[in-house]
Formats: sequence, structure tokens, C-alpha cells
Amino acid sequence: MGVSIGTKVKIHYYLKDDIGNIIGETKKDKPIEFVVGNGDVVKGLEYGVISMVKGEKKTIKIEPKEGHGFIDLNLISEVELSKLPENVKVGDSLTATGENGTKLNVTVASLHDDYAMVHADHPLAGRTLIYDVELVDVE
Repeated sequence: MGVSIGTKVKIHYYLKDDIGNIIGETKKDKPIEFVVGNGDVVKGLEYGVISMVKGEKKTIKIEPKEGHGFIDLNLISEVELSKLPENVKVGDSLTATGENGTKLNVTVASLHDDYAMVHADHPLAGRTLIYDVELVDVE
């Protein structure tokens, strides 16, 4: 019987974006576990495992809408390079302090001569994700 909403699953995955950047993977002896429909993983991954059977392997392509969402232009800021760590590069995750003193996790989006553009979205926002999944167990 295949996976459905409410099914507890264990999967191994290899994750990359649509241009081939490797994002992550599970360890050989440590699959991730989640209940389909509980929102513990991105919607696209939940939808993608529905109807899979134990031992099945599948590639699941997840567009931003069903992944970590689109980049919110309201969460993009320009920051002087002098205020950033010395060897900062595009893709680095940093902690910033907002105007009201709150801590924000930001990602460096681009570097310019004297400033950088950073965004406070999820680091994978706006990216198409490709999961190579193996369904290890179903409960």
C-alpha cells in the first residue's frame, strides 16, 4: 500500500537546486522521518512521496511555491561592505540586528564595490529544489 496523508515515513534524500548546486543529503544510517501532511517538511516533498511504496526511489522537482517560497523584495536590504565580515561571499549566512534590535538571519545575495545586497528570506527561497528520494520505511 502506498503512502497517504497521515502516514509516517522515513526517507533518504540527495538535494540539489536546478542548476546542480548540491544543498544536502541524509547520512547513510540516518534517514529523516516525518508524517505526511503535518508540515514538517516543504509541501512539495510531502506531495512527492504520496503513493510511493517502501524501497521505491524517485526524483521530485519542487518549484519555489511548494518549497521555501519566493524571495520577498521587502526583505532585501543594501548594506555597506564595511559593516560585513572581511571575506564575506555570495551565499554566506549572517546574523544581523534590525532597527528595533531584533536578530535576523540574512543571506548575502550579491556583492558590489562598496555594498552588498542581503535578504532575510529562507536561504532556499526562490530556488527550484530537486530531491532524489528513497522511501526507506512506512508506518
